Amino acid sequence: MNINKYIFSILSIFPLVFLHSDEGMSDQREETSSEDIPADKDTLEDQESINSQDNVNKKDIPNRVDLSSEPTKQKSKSPIGLEVEFRPAYFYPQSSTLRKIYSGGYITLAEVSYTFYDNLYVWVEPGYFHKKGTIKEVPSNVSTTITQVPVSAGLGYTYHFLSRFEVSGQIGPNYLYTNTKQHSSYFKHVIAKNTFGATIGISSKCRIYDELLLGVFANYRYDKKEVHDSLSGTNFSVYLGGFDFGASLGYRF
Repeated sequence: MNINKYIFSILSIFPLVFLHSDEGMSDQREETSSEDIPADKDTLEDQESINSQDNVNKKDIPNRVDLSSEPTKQKSKSPIGLEVEFRPAYFYPQSSTLRKIYSGGYITLAEVSYTFYDNLYVWVEPGYFHKKGTIKEVPSNVSTTITQVPVSAGLGYTYHFLSRFEVSGQIGPNYLYTNTKQHSSYFKHVIAKNTFGATIGISSKCRIYDELLLGVFANYRYDKKEVHDSLSGTNFSVYLGGFDFGASLGYRF
């Protein structure tokens, strides 16, 4: 009986030992997990901050792309510098009297301009016109020649479009020297007149290669002169100017 009690008491101790060991292991697991939790929280916070930073960067990327993709709009300007043009043209006299005698004819013009600010430029344009004609309002036809030397100068403005094209408008005063020669007893042999007036012009140009420019233009030269007829003793007005229609070939330095 004593032996049986002793064995029973030993067997009853083992469950307590196992239970105590299980409680120790669970406590150790709780301590380990409690130590690991702060580390996991820090990791999660770091990860969240990285993710939030990535999201901010991703949100900023489209804005950066939009800003870089927006084209910069700049006003097209003429380069500061000198420009020289050769301008052959057809001269159409304003006066019907001059048209009857000389009709129209070829006139040689040349223009030098300088752009000094933005699209503004100053210009000067000399020319030369010489034409033979016939005076028919006399008993016999009289041959005559006319020579004109116009010189115009002023201010102009240029508007650029489509990168290679431009249109210009200009205005300014002019001086016109006119010389006529006749071979008849009814007229003076030589008549020379100096006239001051104004010139208005428009032009369109295209840059065909480098700074080489090809264009068309039209000028109107207003030159009115009071003339005294010594035979009749009367004064009358003559419009010595007119219209120039031509092409231009120039180079911009």
